[in-house]
Amino acid sequence: MTRRTVVVSGTDAYDHELPPLPRAAPDMDTVAEVFRTLGYEDGDRLHNPTADGLRRGLADWARRADRSEDVVVLYYTGHGERDDKGHFLMCRDSESGQLRSSAVESERIVEILAENGLTRILLILDTCYAGQGAVDALRALAGSLASPAVDAGR
Repeated sequence: MTRRTVVVSGTDAYDHELPPLPRAAPDMDTVAEVFRTLGYEDGDRLHNPTADGLRRGLADWARRADRSEDVVVLYYTGHGERDDKGHFLMCRDSESGQLRSSAVESERIVEILAENGLTRILLILDTCYAGQGAVDALRALAGSLASPAVDAGR
């Protein structure tokens, strides 16, 4: 049976130099409510996660049930940054000068969901440089979907 689920995550308080974003939690609630009115179930709500907490939280949620037929909306709000290699979601413990080791690449969150069988994903990024994040995530999802097709053709 196909389920429609909304997963919201966001960061409004940071351990390091990033300024707080007081609208993050209310925006998470608003987005979840909008999708509930459209018939979506509540998935996880990850508020102020660490980078590792965001990755693990999404993976744990995705593994809890067979979600291969599900439609998932994933909303993230918080600071976003980029470098010459891609877009990063800034989590509670992220540092601007240490993106690769302390933040979460936008493409990685889509890969985590795809690794757990999810392929119908609407990613909404409410961050700076979200356009770059969307391109990175789409590229990652396309790669995840192409790999099984290539393997099946062998």
